Amino acid sequence: MADVLMFGPTAPGRAGSVSRLPKANLQSASDSQLLEKRSAVTTPRRMYTWGGEDESQLTQPVHKEGIMKKEGGHHKSWKTRWFILDNEKICYYRPTQLKSPMGTIHLHNYKFAAVTGERPDHPNCFNLSGDSDKRVFFFSASSREEMNDWIVHINRAIKQRKKSGTQHPALDESSRPPFEGSVSEVAAAECIEYLLNEDRVRQEGLFRVPGNVKQVKHYLETVDQGTLPRLDDIPSSHTVASVLKKLFREHKVNVIVVSSVAKELFHEVEMKCSPTTARSLLIGIRSFRLLGGLIHLFSEVLASQEAGKPSVSVDDLARSFGIYMFEDLNVGQAGIVLEFLLQSQSEVFV
Repeated sequence: MADVLMFGPTAPGRAGSVSRLPKANLQSASDSQLLEKRSAVTTPRRMYTWGGEDESQLTQPVHKEGIMKKEGGHHKSWKTRWFILDNEKICYYRPTQLKSPMGTIHLHNYKFAAVTGERPDHPNCFNLSGDSDKRVFFFSASSREEMNDWIVHINRAIKQRKKSGTQHPALDESSRPPFEGSVSEVAAAECIEYLLNEDRVRQEGLFRVPGNVKQVKHYLETVDQGTLPRLDDIPSSHTVASVLKKLFREHKVNVIVVSSVAKELFHEVEMKCSPTTARSLLIGIRSFRLLGGLIHLFSEVLASQEAGKPSVSVDDLARSFGIYMFEDLNVGQAGIVLEFLLQSQSEVFV
C-alpha cells in the first residue's frame, strides 16, 4: 500500500481534516465500499507529544487498514471498528468518526497474532497475544482471506520491530530532549510520562479513585525537600495520579498559563478561534511542553474509557487541574478551554 500515515499537522493536505463515513449498515458494507466512501484519514495521536522530535521520524507507513469487529475488554461485547496498522501500533476508530482513535494497541507489548478456535457468532476470529500479564485482543474479520491477511501483516510488523530493536517512543530517551524545570515541574512531567504507559492509562477510575494517602504525602514531602523521588517505588497508578493532582492543587507546580494569557485564550476559544491562533498564544509560555503533556494524558484517559460508562469527564479534569493550570479561570471556563485543546492538540502542540 502506497499511502503514508503522517503524524501531526505536517501531513500534506490532511491537517485538521475529519473524515466521516455515512451512517451505513456496517454489517453488510464491504471494506472496499467503505474505502470508496472515505475521503481522507486523519492521523492518530502520538503516544508522546513533548516536542523535540526530528521531522524525519514523524511518518509511519500504513501496512493495512479496514473494518473488523473487536471484543471489548470488560463487558466482552463485540463492536465494529476501523483499524489502521503501521510499524508500531494498531489504532482503532469508530467507523463513522475518524477524527481520533478510540484506542491504540502498541505492538511492543505483543508477540504474535494467530487464528482463534471457531466461534459460531464471530467467524474468522483471531487474537493478538503477548506476555501472560498482557490483555489478549480478539478480532473478527469479514472473511477468512481477510483474517489471514491481517495476521500476516501484524506478525510481519512485530517481527520487524524485533529486528530493528525499536523502542516505544515514550520510553526512548534519545527521541526527545530532557524536560527542564523546577523539581515540582519535573516531578509532574515524570508522573505524566509514567501514566502514559498503555496499561496504566487504561486503569479504571484514573483521577477518580484515590491513591495511597501515606505514599502521596511522602512523595510530596520529598519534593518539598528538593529531591525527585522514584516513581517505581509507587506500585499504584492511582497513587501517581493523586500525586499529580496534588502537585497542582497545592500549587507546588506554578500556574502554567498566567491570567492575562488564560483570559485571552478563553476569549479566543469562545470566538471560535483556529488552533493556530491558540498555539500562537501558548507557544511562548515557559511550560508549553508540560501543558502539551497534560493535554495528551487527558485525551488518552478519556479515549480509553468505555462508551457510555465514563469514569472521568472534561468537567472533572477542569475541577482537578484546569483551574490550577489556567490562572483566574473558573471551572466552566477552564472546561471550555480544555475541551478545545483536547480536540485541537495535534495542531496546537506540534
